[in-house]
Amino acid sequence: SVDFTVTVTNDGNGEDTMEYQTMGAAEWAPSLSQSSATIASGDSAQIIFTLTVPSDASANAQSGMAMVHVYSEVCGDDKMGCDYEEDVSVSVRANQVYDITAGYYTNETGVVKDSASVQATSTVQMKFSLTNNGNGNDQVTLSLVDAPSWVMLEENNDISLLGPDQTATLTIVAMAPADAIDDYTFQVLATSADGIATSTTDVFTITVVEKSTSASGPSTEEVDEDDSPGFGVLSAVAALGAVLLLRRRS
Repeated sequence: SVDFTVTVTNDGNGEDTMEYQTMGAAEWAPSLSQSSATIASGDSAQIIFTLTVPSDASANAQSGMAMVHVYSEVCGDDKMGCDYEEDVSVSVRANQVYDITAGYYTNETGVVKDSASVQATSTVQMKFSLTNNGNGNDQVTLSLVDAPSWVMLEENNDISLLGPDQTATLTIVAMAPADAIDDYTFQVLATSADGIATSTTDVFTITVVEKSTSASGPSTEEVDEDDSPGFGVLSAVAALGAVLLLRRRS
């Protein structure tokens, strides 16, 4: 809400009961601290004229002209045609509200992604979400908190202009070194353009495991012909066939 102090002076030669009225956009709820006052000749009185910014107003939204009218008691009910009227005009512009939320990414099946596992010398990506809860475009700056040097924000995280009520999904890249076998925790810090509004994610965890060296494939076993079942029988049958063939030719 914004309060304006309005001073009303009776320049007439007698006491006058002044009536106050407002005019302005209803969404901005124009209101007065009182509707009338009796003021002696040459005296002044003050009233408070209030405008309230709508809860859904966007940044830099304007109220338009809002007015306070003061009518002398001589006007009676004929306010439109009365010559004994004065007015003042005011206007209000809504400031930008900065409010952001950084948090875990939730995939299509509703699973919250707060951890990842990666083999040493390999790369893994993690995602997080950023929401602009404010009433205007926000240029957000991102940084990592307590992250190892090989965990970085992806270069193409483009949030130079995040609109009101807009949510962006952003990426973290982890390139695990060979000697980093362990669990690592870190957070993402988001800062609004005003440098004051901030939001920090809960803790992310990356687990680096040893690089796998096993090779998969069919296993084979060499078999010695002399030890194979039935090998001697097959050799005997082949020899007998040769003898019979020789006898028939002779």
